[in-house]
Amino acid sequence: MATSRLGMGRASATGETTSREGSRTTRTRPRTRVPSGLRTCTATATTGRGRSARQAGRRHGNNNLMRCGASSTPEVHQRDSSPSRDAGFDAVGFGQAMVDYAGYVTDEFLNEVLNDLSGEGGERYKKGDRVVCTPEQLGRVLNKIDSQNFKVTTGGSLSNTLVALSRLGGAEGKKGRGLRVGMAGLVGEDPIGSFYRAKMDRAGVEYLSQPTHKTTGTVVVLTTPDAQRTMLSHFPDDPEPEDGASPSSSSSVLTPRVVSSIVNSRVLLLEGYLLECGQRVTHSVMEAMRVARRAGTLVCLTLSDASVVNRHGDLLWRALREDGGHVDIVFANAAEASALTGESDPKRAALAIAQHTKVVSVVTDGHRGSHLAGMGASQLVPPHWMPKGPLDTCGAGDAYAAGALYGLLCGASIRGMGYTGARVSSTVISQTGARLKEEDASKLTEVLPMMMFESTRLVVPEGHRLRTKSSSS
Repeated sequence: MATSRLGMGRASATGETTSREGSRTTRTRPRTRVPSGLRTCTATATTGRGRSARQAGRRHGNNNLMRCGASSTPEVHQRDSSPSRDAGFDAVGFGQAMVDYAGYVTDEFLNEVLNDLSGEGGERYKKGDRVVCTPEQLGRVLNKIDSQNFKVTTGGSLSNTLVALSRLGGAEGKKGRGLRVGMAGLVGEDPIGSFYRAKMDRAGVEYLSQPTHKTTGTVVVLTTPDAQRTMLSHFPDDPEPEDGASPSSSSSVLTPRVVSSIVNSRVLLLEGYLLECGQRVTHSVMEAMRVARRAGTLVCLTLSDASVVNRHGDLLWRALREDGGHVDIVFANAAEASALTGESDPKRAALAIAQHTKVVSVVTDGHRGSHLAGMGASQLVPPHWMPKGPLDTCGAGDAYAAGALYGLLCGASIRGMGYTGARVSSTVISQTGARLKEEDASKLTEVLPMMMFESTRLVVPEGHRLRTKSSSS
């Protein structure tokens, strides 16, 4: 049976099973199989005074998971120490390579740009929209921007999340094993694509795909003084099928290396923006989910943008419902969740999505916090505010997803995922740029453990295996 490699904290001091292979010690804790569905219950633990946040986090992480209604007979799963597993990833992302041209502009400049684009396409655009443009339209906008007020960076929603996750794991890795993060997806064979792959590798994210297009996607991010950003995006055309391949073939995207990385990863994160990229890419998204599901890799999906949901809602519901559903966790903001479900209230939207996810649905709602829903219940997690407040909201949702996944991989509770997501997001929006800085990641790993471990613990449904990363006490 396919099983998941999702870690849920360190091995328990009670009922621990220890095996020794050479000089290496592996610890696994007794585990009870859940017959069906996601279950949670409460297990209270108190933290004594004088212990550090990291010590407190380890204490909470060492508690055995309580499974309400589960069998009392423990089932022990030994940690797989085969080379293929040791060489596997903690998280692999599947998305589109995008290079950002980010600039700070006045409201007057933005209105002028949007009026020009609205006049050409006949559709009216407003601040905060994501506008799909031609390369010629992007060129005209860039020519108008003051070169002193913009910079070129590797961007894209998925890459922001993966870089933040890698940096959090890298900071943790200075004290232990760390996290291994990879990315697969669509990148051009142009110099911009080479620039993107090299920058991702230097940021600690292994880029796994060869070029799939002639050009690389680009986005112009215009940020106004109120920290709102408007995005002008260009996606490359659907790649041509290889000789003899059907129009829906995914062979050029899901190469053997990419498939192997998904199979040997604990988490697969996909972005909804891929649905904008044509039939072959859409087919690849669905096939990647099936591959992950068969391998027991946890599948996470971001809805990306309300405009994506409006155009491709049928495909998103297919992913959530087909064959019992391919998705374990959904990340969405309030607008995206409303577009998908028709519910204007974020809590009700989170609950509606959670009916079709195997673990949890997460709906962020800006300064009002985030809703994490599962099993017919929703938990509201308040936002975290940095002393100097938000400066640039670009990348807020991407950072939240990174923090939540970091908590998940470290064995956080459901609320703990929300708290770590909010904390990482607040750090990113209090600076310019959408990327978590390495120095900030190092500071966060010192405080996040005491936010992770709450009374409600995640239990992944039957067919998944919880794995702990071996570590010395």
